[in-house]
Amino acid sequence: LPPGAGDGDFVLSPGALIPQKGHGRVIRALGTWPSPPPLVVAGFHGRSGYAARLRRLAALHHVPLRIVRDLDPETLRRFLGQARVTTIAAVREPFGLVSLEAQAAGRPVVVVDEGGLPETVAPGETGLVSSPRAEEFGEALHSLWADAPRQEQMGARGRERVAELYSIERCGARLEAALG
Repeated sequence: LPPGAGDGDFVLSPGALIPQKGHGRVIRALGTWPSPPPLVVAGFHGRSGYAARLRRLAALHHVPLRIVRDLDPETLRRFLGQARVTTIAAVREPFGLVSLEAQAAGRPVVVVDEGGLPETVAPGETGLVSSPRAEEFGEALHSLWADAPRQEQMGARGRERVAELYSIERCGARLEAALG
């Protein structure tokens, strides 16, 4: 992905529109802020009625919410590059590919300390790993949101790290070694 400018004034929560992707966790975390920024939930598919539940939750917590459905890969790349911060709060996500995609786009991430998500982040270097509890998650998001130089530094390091550790060549060599 080309590096992003992070010029969008929003937090991005990508993933299918299902409860397991943790969009509600993100809304509750942003709801701990005195004046939360806009949240873009960008999903590919989802359960009927879940978007309405997210809208009600966002209204309850005074979080400006935009839901983008049926996302194509180019639009996702654009959102990943424009978001000031991308957050992944999925419940027991086995790995968290979208975290790597955000970092490849040169943007910092905040993930919950659950499942395989922490494996995708170098804490304090490419993003943050947080408890999924609303107060702590909200504090982690806010600390990164409020620090533009840190966003840029983490984004640049994330892009480098993804290229170093997750290139097709590197992953292919690790697979061959494992099968070898």
